[in-house]
Amino acid sequence: MNINHFKSNHIQDVKEKFNATLCKYYSTNEQDIIFKRILEHLNYDPYSNNSYFNQSELILISRFIDDLLEKKPLAYILGYTYFYHLNFFVSPNVLIPRPETEELVLLTQKIISEKYPSHSNLTLIDIGTGSGCIAITLKKYFPKLQITAIDISEEAIQTAMNNATFHNTPIHFLQSDILSDYLPGLFDIIISNPPYIPTQDITSIDESIQKYEPSIALFSKNFSEFYEKIFALSEKQLNKNGILIMELNQYYAQSILDLSKKFHHFSHTTLLKDWSNHQRFILCEKN
Repeated sequence: MNINHFKSNHIQDVKEKFNATLCKYYSTNEQDIIFKRILEHLNYDPYSNNSYFNQSELILISRFIDDLLEKKPLAYILGYTYFYHLNFFVSPNVLIPRPETEELVLLTQKIISEKYPSHSNLTLIDIGTGSGCIAITLKKYFPKLQITAIDISEEAIQTAMNNATFHNTPIHFLQSDILSDYLPGLFDIIISNPPYIPTQDITSIDESIQKYEPSIALFSKNFSEFYEKIFALSEKQLNKNGILIMELNQYYAQSILDLSKKFHHFSHTTLLKDWSNHQRFILCEKN
């Protein structure tokens, strides 16, 4: 988009053109949220109505509009997103963190606080770490945790390491294919948000997700392959009285629960709901 298409460099004129250009593709609420995020990114008061952009900022906003017209996610446009009130660098090499995963972290926080009140010498592994948002957030809240985070993608590991450096959270990162490898040690807690959309369901996924987000982090050949492997690994690599908690696809939740009960090293398995009242997590406790 050419900056000459803006009536002026006044914030209201720019917003008017912004909304008029994107109205076919985004709701009014989405437009407002996106424009406020852009203002914050440019260090403007998101509620300001009497500011003026300089030429370089207009050029940048024009590029943002072009990307938005291509349905590129805002997190990838800006290069970062927020998770659990923290800032995380993201790129198309990693999945954009979702609110449901924030709930996974919140549940894990509660479990650690109740089950392991001192949480000293406690070991945790994050399988499929992506941006590192789960591991880093937990390390921020529980500095004594000894955390390992793995991912099949070298690019994802690099992004996660950059985020860990930014947040000053020492974590052991390792590139590993969970489907063909063992876990690198024994752990008290295993946490994962594995790929849980079967490839046959790909057509039901939003086009922008299909186009921009890494398929390796989203899709699996069937709904159970990652869960079955992690259940099996936990038999020998999850410590006694340890816990395994994973995010899952609401449509296959009962099937995953049934699968977990075939592994007799668990003393208790249960499904937990998210804030939308969907079965979203499975919690397993080891004998």
